[in-house]
Amino acid sequence: MDFIELHNFTDEDIKLFEQWINKDYIKKWYGNLNDWIYEVNNRNGEFNFIKHFIVKSNDQKVGFCQYYDCYHAQEEWYKINNQKEKYSIDYLIGEEEYLNKGYGKIIIKKLIEKIKTEGGKEIIVQPELENKASNGVLLANGFIYDENNEYYYLKI
Repeated sequence: MDFIELHNFTDEDIKLFEQWINKDYIKKWYGNLNDWIYEVNNRNGEFNFIKHFIVKSNDQKVGFCQYYDCYHAQEEWYKINNQKEKYSIDYLIGEEEYLNKGYGKIIIKKLIEKIKTEGGKEIIVQPELENKASNGVLLANGFIYDENNEYYYLKI
């Protein structure tokens, strides 16, 4: 397996992110793509609570990931009252030749490590159930599916 690092997302990454998120195998899982593009463009303002990263494998940009404290996002699919309690993650592999080779599993492990350093206690994720690749990589990292809440979680 190649060496994988997460680097802070920069303005120079926006164009590549837009290319990736518009690929057929990615965009079907990401809802309104304009929302995602707006978010990365406003990551230093309105969305500064989200930590955005470019995934590099041996210095080649291969994907994108992010994590955030759910307290700041207050989305409809969970309830939260305190900061540093629950975090959520998003991830994608933008370069096809890196699909199905274990990179997703490593990306999630690296996100878990970063959230641990923030003092997070739990990570929750709600991919589409039809997204077998995403569901599989979560399970491979020890996440458990909560049928009542309809999301995956990992206590850390």
